[in-house]
Amino acid sequence: MATIEISCVEVWREISNYLDEEISPEMRERMEAHFKACAHCTAVLDGTRTWWDCRGWKGVPNARRIQQAAIQKASETSVNLRSDR
Repeated sequence: MATIEISCVEVWREISNYLDEEISPEMRERMEAHFKACAHCTAVLDGTRTWWDCRGWKGVPNARRIQQAAIQKASETSVNLRSDR
């Protein structure tokens, strides 16, 4: 089966799902082929994986959702701080 190429932007959108193993086998195959050919996206993957590991998220189910909730909370706090000025 031929692997359909995937863009860097698509890889970046799915990188958390990839690490969480919440993607289809076809998407995993596309992303792995992309990582073999793209040093930049491989560095993003390594950096994201390291970031997760530093926070103890390795192997944590739903880590992507936890990460998104933390980002949302941080952005809300940032908005509140800006409105206090």
